[in-house]
Amino acid sequence: MTLSTGDLERMRNGLESLLPDTCTIQSVTQTGDGLGGQTSSWANTATNVECRLDQVDQRARNAEDGDQQVAVADWFVTLHHDQAITLAQRIVTATLTLHPIRMNTDRSWKAGTRVMCRLVETG
Repeated sequence: MTLSTGDLERMRNGLESLLPDTCTIQSVTQTGDGLGGQTSSWANTATNVECRLDQVDQRARNAEDGDQQVAVADWFVTLHHDQAITLAQRIVTATLTLHPIRMNTDRSWKAGTRVMCRLVETG
């Protein structure tokens, strides 16, 4: 089966009408701390990015991160088909900071960019 350019454009427009949320995509930069180490800081790469947020499961699961107990939940974030994002960036909303762990890299019939993200909360 082959999709025409017009069919793909209609699919993209349909999907984009289903992006009710907005987010910010951030990139990390490393700067020297003057003591031989590095300090990480996050800067906005793209703001007011239309998106859709879908929690994969309704309950966070507990995990250990070193000696710390953390709650982990996975989310799908859907973005416009041509939105630039990498696994090294993060997605920030009003209430969540999500770290991408996988994304669709399909080249054919890509109607949207789907990013599987992980929310980690220390507690």
